[in-house]
Amino acid sequence: YEFAKKAMEEVMKSGEPPTAIFAVSDVGALGVIHWLQQRGYRVPLDISVMGIGGIKLGTMVHPTLTTIEAPAEEFTKGIFRLLTDPENSVRKLLLPPRLIARDSTAGPAQ
Repeated sequence: YEFAKKAMEEVMKSGEPPTAIFAVSDVGALGVIHWLQQRGYRVPLDISVMGIGGIKLGTMVHPTLTTIEAPAEEFTKGIFRLLTDPENSVRKLLLPPRLIARDSTAGPAQ
């Protein structure tokens, strides 16, 4: 959260503001939204924000957070299978992420 807020200083120094920011975590994305709102930016009208993780807190803020959610339960079951099945020669687990589009993202301004 704090790191993302500090990183915004550098992002915004680079010239014209971005139209969207994709944070490496939902917590970081919440820090970005907070930083932007404190400076008068409108999320998502001025800048869209998206995170990764699918944390519940993302539904309790304004605007609600768009996120990429990894299927945690399937991941846990798959890892357990990989670790406990001695006959399993495949050591890869690919699970499709899920986009949860909420209010922190919008299409480009016309």
